[in-house]
Amino acid sequence: MSLRELRIDSSRFYKESLVMKMFWRFNSAHMAIAFAIPFLVLFPFFWVASQNEKWHNPALVLHNWWARIFFSLMMMPVSIEWKHKPHAKEQYIFCANHFSYLDIPAMGLLGVPFKFIGKQSLTKVPLFGYMFKKLHVPVERGSTMSRAKSQKKVLSVAKKGFNITYFPEGGMITTAPPKMVPFKDGAFRLAAELNRPIVPVSLCTNYIILPDDPKLYVHRGKVKMIVHKPIFSKGKDKEQIEELKRQVRQVIESGLQDNSAV
Repeated sequence: MSLRELRIDSSRFYKESLVMKMFWRFNSAHMAIAFAIPFLVLFPFFWVASQNEKWHNPALVLHNWWARIFFSLMMMPVSIEWKHKPHAKEQYIFCANHFSYLDIPAMGLLGVPFKFIGKQSLTKVPLFGYMFKKLHVPVERGSTMSRAKSQKKVLSVAKKGFNITYFPEGGMITTAPPKMVPFKDGAFRLAAELNRPIVPVSLCTNYIILPDDPKLYVHRGKVKMIVHKPIFSKGKDKEQIEELKRQVRQVIESGLQDNSAV
C-alpha cells in the first residue's frame, strides 16, 4: 500500500470513527431525555404516594408505566419470552443478572409492582434518590450492619405483600458478561423464610445495548429477556438455601447461554 493510499484509508477510518462517536452520543443523549422527562412529569405522583405506605403499590405500578414509556421513547424493540407470566395476586421474589443500567427499567416490564433492592448510592441522585429511598430498599453493600438492617426491612415489606426484586450478584460487578459473579444469599434466605417462589429472569442483551462503560454509549438493538418458571425453596437449612441459589443461577445462565449471540 502506498503512502497516499494509507493516508486516504486513515482519513476514511477517522471519519467513520467520528460518525460512530456522534451516533453513540446522540443515542446516549436520547436515552437521558427518554429517562428524565417522564420521571419529571411523574415525580409529583411519586412524591405524594411515597408519603404513605398504603399508597406505595399504586406508585410501583406507575414505575412499570414509566419503564414502558422509556422504552417506547427510545424506540427500542423489546422481546419477552414468558415461560411463566407473573400474576398480580401472587407474591414473588424476582432474581435477575445485572450487567447494564438498562436492567433496572427492563425489570419494570414484568407487569407486576415490586420493591427493588438497590445500592445506597442511588439515594444521592437528585429527586430520583428521594423516590428510591422512600419506595424501595437501599443497602450499603460494603457494610455488614447495613446489609443486616436492610434484610430486616426487606423481610418486613415482603410480609406486607410486596413483591421484591434482587440483582443477586450485588451490583454490576462482572467484567466478562454474560458470565455472572457469585450470588449473595439475601434473596434465597428471604425465599426460604417466607416460602415464597423465586422467579429467575435472564436479561440477555442489555449489556450489548448499553455496556457498563463510563462513556454510556448506547448501541441500537433489541432488549431480550426471559421470565422463567418459579422455583421454591425446599427448606431453611443452609444446604437447602445453597441448593436454591444453585438452581436459580443455573436457570438464569441457561437463558444467557441460549441468547449470547442475539
